[in-house]
Amino acid sequence: MIKLEQIEELVKQFPDKLAIVSNDRTWSWKDYREVTAKMATTLLHLKNFSNSNAIIFLSENSDYLIFLGSALNTLSVPFVGVDPHQNFDRTLESLNQLKCKRVFISKRIAGRVPSSLLLSCGIEMSVIEDFFQNWNEVNEISKSTIDFFTQTRSFSSFSLTSGTTGIPKIVKRSRSSDARRFLYLKKRYQFTGEDVHLTCLPMHHAGTINWLRMFLSYGSTVVIDEYSNALQLAHVLETWKVTTSLMSPFIVESLVNIFDSNQTRLFPDLRFIITGGKRFKFANKRIAMSKLGPVIHEYYGTTETGINVLSDPKDLEKYPLSVGMIFEGNEIVILGENNQCLAPMNIGRIAIHSYMNMDAYVNAESQFLESKGKYFVMTSDFGYLNEEDYLFIAQRFQKFPKYPLDIAYLENMFLSSFPLKDVQILQDSQGNKTVDIKLVPKYFLSLNKIKNKVFELLQKESIQLRHFSVEDQLAYTPMGKIRIQ
Repeated sequence: MIKLEQIEELVKQFPDKLAIVSNDRTWSWKDYREVTAKMATTLLHLKNFSNSNAIIFLSENSDYLIFLGSALNTLSVPFVGVDPHQNFDRTLESLNQLKCKRVFISKRIAGRVPSSLLLSCGIEMSVIEDFFQNWNEVNEISKSTIDFFTQTRSFSSFSLTSGTTGIPKIVKRSRSSDARRFLYLKKRYQFTGEDVHLTCLPMHHAGTINWLRMFLSYGSTVVIDEYSNALQLAHVLETWKVTTSLMSPFIVESLVNIFDSNQTRLFPDLRFIITGGKRFKFANKRIAMSKLGPVIHEYYGTTETGINVLSDPKDLEKYPLSVGMIFEGNEIVILGENNQCLAPMNIGRIAIHSYMNMDAYVNAESQFLESKGKYFVMTSDFGYLNEEDYLFIAQRFQKFPKYPLDIAYLENMFLSSFPLKDVQILQDSQGNKTVDIKLVPKYFLSLNKIKNKVFELLQKESIQLRHFSVEDQLAYTPMGKIRIQ
């Protein structure tokens, strides 16, 4: 989160304006400054705090995380979110790899965490709600204390990949890209301190924190919620007159589905939704834009590379299957099997050069490609660029497939050929022209008719079907990615 020094500057502009809204609690910018200053003092008195490489949190979304994040950022200590719902063995592995000495855990999650196991690994545990219980009785930290503590500490940040296809990788950066990125996005989208930003995706995810921190830096009001259902989300949007939000495609789709088909411009104050994380199906984009208005924007990026591609409403109309265009400070190349650069319209591995790129993984070998003095991060995503530099994502694959298939194109083809709610297509692990398909129909359809249509569509593309099933629904992560069983 933003540092105490920056909060103090914003207090001069907006002392009594709402800074943070969370559940039944509201905090002004003056409150935000006071709590952060006192939390920094409390942190300094924790056992082994001066030796902290990073502080980890396991928590549902909470305003307390903003105060902790700002206090730790003020003291130049990285604050790293870990998915509280993942297997605890994975969590413990990440804690040890980060050489973490303390973890902050919400009361709701603390009961599921074996504290004795943490202690046996030399890791202290603090329950977040208890930590804040007597915050107003603590003295505020002084500037001289901050300067003394941080004089030997340099900038570093850590974030974890989602781990949906394996063990989460720990991404390290030794420089901040915030100032350049925040200024660019502010100018492009005319963000101001008058905006009200809703955080409804999990705060342990790096992308959620980055967008939240950006709006705080503008002096905007941030509303902290956690998506549970579309009706609750609609209530929050309406009550707080939300103007901007980061949502997964799954949440956007759920939101528009609770309204009558004839209703449009559902939230008049809402002017900007940024979405990404999974493929946003063509048909669903159109429905969302018709009901919400021209507020849908899409991004593409990775934990390792930041945000590298943006799509505005006009781009979604022009190339609805694209995730957008490369913007300043980013360069993308599409690589063939031998890492040669491919011409436009050829599917290959996506590699990214950006001022937002990571330094390296802490717990895995990093894949970089050097070209003309620039370092490109080689992602696990496959896709292609068209002649106008619009990026199209085909699929994610851990190695170069024998036959790179455009899975996004195939899924949209199925959605336009069936009355479907959703579809998932996976290429086989060897990269052959063989796929597994899961379909979620909108209503009952004859299984034989579905199978015949599936075979017909795949035959036109010279693709073999390995496994086929009809499902009630597909399982998604909170960030909108399909859970791979």
